[in-house]
Order: sequence, then structure tokens, then C-alpha cells
Amino acid sequence: MILGQHCEELLAAMEKHVPARLGKCDPELISTVMEYCLQTRCRSEPIFEAVAENFVHDAERHTTLQIAKQIVAMGRLNYLPQCSNQMFKKLERILSSRFSHFQPHSLIEVLHACIHLERFPLNFMSKVFSPFFLQRLQAHGEPLDKNAMGQLTQIHLSSSLECSYYWGPRLPFFLHVKRFASVDQAFETPMESLLYKQVKGPLTHLLGGKFYSTNIFTYSGYTVDVEICLDENGFILPLPQWDQTYRRMALCLDGQSRFCNNTKHLLGKEVTKRRHLHRMGYEVVQIPYFEFEKLRSHEEQVQYLHNKIFPTIFTLNH
Repeated sequence: MILGQHCEELLAAMEKHVPARLGKCDPELISTVMEYCLQTRCRSEPIFEAVAENFVHDAERHTTLQIAKQIVAMGRLNYLPQCSNQMFKKLERILSSRFSHFQPHSLIEVLHACIHLERFPLNFMSKVFSPFFLQRLQAHGEPLDKNAMGQLTQIHLSSSLECSYYWGPRLPFFLHVKRFASVDQAFETPMESLLYKQVKGPLTHLLGGKFYSTNIFTYSGYTVDVEICLDENGFILPLPQWDQTYRRMALCLDGQSRFCNNTKHLLGKEVTKRRHLHRMGYEVVQIPYFEFEKLRSHEEQVQYLHNKIFPTIFTLNH
């Protein structure tokens, strides 16, 4: 991990030997294995299933930091184990009994990982949105950590967009992160320029012109790769007429960096972003790199985009 090395042979060996030995392992080893998987973006079903089952049976003997590392890895790599109901019940009991033992940043990371898996920590939102907890985030009078505030902002968005039954405290608006785009790409991965260059020509051909815009900044802080606007009759609007927009379509040009390294599963942050965009009224259309790169001719690319975009428009009109 220190050297930043990703070795497929090491992962294969861990998948073979670690699951059967977890019951006898030091919890620190378990969380370090999960930390390694997260760093290398390896979504390992054998390891994650075994870790989840071990968590259900032995989480009480894990430290709060060890618990955080395990849950965060599953959330960020978009892995919901088969025993997820038992795992989250155990996590809720631990959070209830040891809430004050968690370091504030670790606690936020755990709750933030939960929303990636559509497990909304409603029982604890009122606590993390309280003035007392927000003060705990400030170390030695320094400004609030931007990464933690971004995580709290996404938790707030989930409570607003996906949990209509939550009526508890909210994150004060002046603490919201205004843009999720950041240097460390913690909340969204920027569109890959190479993939956009490949899609640009066929898309313009399909629409009969550049009737779309790129890197659109939304009011919630997300960036839309490619946006197409429709009028109330379902016709695509040219840019000068976007003030007549009735529906919006977000094309997600998903390059390799938005996926786990060893599978075709989107990272947790990308799944959460799409859910939120959909709740904001966007029709979300995914263009994954591994589908588009198979297309050899311009005609195949145009037809592929047609099959992706126009059925969505047809559904909207009916």
C-alpha cells in the first residue's frame, strides 16, 4: 500500500486464503485488507462476503477505526453483501452504543459510505447535523475540513432527495459544498477527454448539430458530462432555446476511472451521483467506455447512441 502497488497475484492469493482464516485474524489485518482493496479499487466478492459475515459475528471486538475502514471500503466500491441486513443492523447497534467513541471524521465517512449502498443513516443525521457535532469537526480552531463538509453535503442531499420521510435537522446551507468537483475526485470523477472526443462526432451527427452542452454545473454541486434539453413535446432544443426546457437528459460518459479495477461495477460515488441526478429531474443515460470502445465504425457508434438516447425520449413522451 505504501508503494502504491497493485498485484493481481496477491489479490488472488488473498481471495483464496483470507476468507477461511478471518475468524482467527487480528481485526487490524482484516481492516488493512479492506483498505488495500479500496486503494487498488478491487471489488473482491470472496473477501467482502467473508468480511461482512465476520463483521456480523465479531464486530464488537473491532475498534471504531477498524469498523470504519471495513464499511467505507464496501460503500466506496459499491458492494452490498448478501448478509447486508444483518450487517447494517449490527452497525446501527454499534453506532448507537459507541457513537461518542468514533472520531468525528471516521463517523462521517461511515455514514457517507452507507448512502452509496442506499442505506440511509436517518437515526444519526440529527446528531451529525447538530451544532455540537459540527464544532467537534473543527480541530484547534481551524476551518471545517472541506472533504468532511462535502460528505455531509451528500448525506444532506440524500436526506432531501431520497428520504421524504426524514423531518429532522438539516445541514445549514452556508456549510454546503457548492461544487463536488475537486482535485482528489472524492465525490465525482471528471469526464475523460479521450472518451468525449470519441463520442462527440457521432453524437453531433445523430442530433443534427451540437444540440448539447458539456460539463454543466448543477445547483446541487454535481457536474453533468453532457446535457441535452427537450421541450414539452419531446423535441431536442438548440442551445439558444434552452430557456424553454421542459426535460433534461444527462449523458454520463463513463471512462475506466469511474469503475472498479477488476469489475464493470461503478464506484459508489458515481452510483450516488446518478441517483441524485435522477431525483433532481434528469433522465440519466449511461455510456460506458467498455461498450463504446467495441464499436468499430462511425455508423455503429451513431446507432449505439441512437439506441441509448431515443428510447429514453420516447418513454418521456409516453
